[in-house]
Amino acid sequence: MSSQQGENAPSKEMKESPLKSFLAKLRKRHIIETLAAFIGGGWLFLEFVDRILIAHYDLNKKWLDVSFVTLLVALLCIIL
Repeated sequence: MSSQQGENAPSKEMKESPLKSFLAKLRKRHIIETLAAFIGGGWLFLEFVDRILIAHYDLNKKWLDVSFVTLLVALLCIIL
C-alpha cells in the first residue's frame, strides 16, 4: 500500500505552482533586479528630459514622447 502512495503522491515539483516556479527562474537569472534597475533608470532619464531639456532649454515637448517610446522599445528588446 505504501508503494502505491509513493507512485500516486504528487512530487515536490507538482505541488509548486507555475507562477512560483516562473518567479524562481526569474530570480535565479537576476531578471527582476535588471528590470527594476532599467525602470528606475528610465524614470530618471524621462525626468531629466522633462525638467532640464524641455523646461530649461525650451525643447519641443515631442522629445519627451520620443524618449518614452525609445525606452519602451529598449525594454521590449530586453524582455524578448
